Amino acid sequence: MASDVHVIGEASSLRKNELQLGAHQPLPEIRGVLTKLEYKYQEDRFGDDFSGCSVLLNEGTGLIGFNLNHLHNEGFRRFTICHEIGHLSLESHRRALYRNSGAKHMSRSEYRPTDSYEREADLFAAHFLAPTQAVASFTKAYDFDINGVERTKDHFGLSFDAAARRFLEETDMVCVLLVVDGNGQILYDQWSGAFRRNYWPDQIRGRQVSDRTPTFDLLSSEATSDTDTVSVLEWYPNLDPEIEVVESVVRAAYGDSIIVLLSCYDPSI
Repeated sequence: MASDVHVIGEASSLRKNELQLGAHQPLPEIRGVLTKLEYKYQEDRFGDDFSGCSVLLNEGTGLIGFNLNHLHNEGFRRFTICHEIGHLSLESHRRALYRNSGAKHMSRSEYRPTDSYEREADLFAAHFLAPTQAVASFTKAYDFDINGVERTKDHFGLSFDAAARRFLEETDMVCVLLVVDGNGQILYDQWSGAFRRNYWPDQIRGRQVSDRTPTFDLLSSEATSDTDTVSVLEWYPNLDPEIEVVESVVRAAYGDSIIVLLSCYDPSI
């Protein structure tokens, strides 16, 4: 298992040395990237077993496949392909593929994969597409809301949820990213560094969404997004009731999930 620093370093090295990209340059059109890296590429409708796959070929190069049945948007395609580039670029992953010569590694999209190889490939893809310095600059210019995440998404060619994660990871704002399923259960929450340092709230994964939030309203409507200001208590009941959050809600591009962006305004900070 590689360290996060090593994985991010490998993504940065590939950008710089093989693609001659600067730290602030977005990754260009993905087929051109695959050509420059000398990877073969195939896309087709492969059923529902996987989103992307990678194979280490006998001549030392690789084949990357993308499942058109999972073409939720171009940002999703780019992230999935870069995830597979991660499998073919990271030494421990290549060794695993080499030991199973001719075997196909198949990946499915997950918000928080538990498998270490999948988590490392996700980390590689995130930094290959959207390097730290460039994303940090964006977080200085925009808020953690629908507009700010959309701007990040469009600039780096990410999906909305990947852009939200990268924004949150690099911002100094007090904010939270959550994913809620179609039944109103909180599946996932990720805190910004500033949120963690200031609060360390109780864990809320597995809880039901409060019926006094825009997220709850969106669950029972045909709308695709909503924004409003609510008390932080509607999400984290153990925090100071004077803290307000701007809650921005967007339907995910696939599945029945909802992406929630919380930006906190605390008079004590």
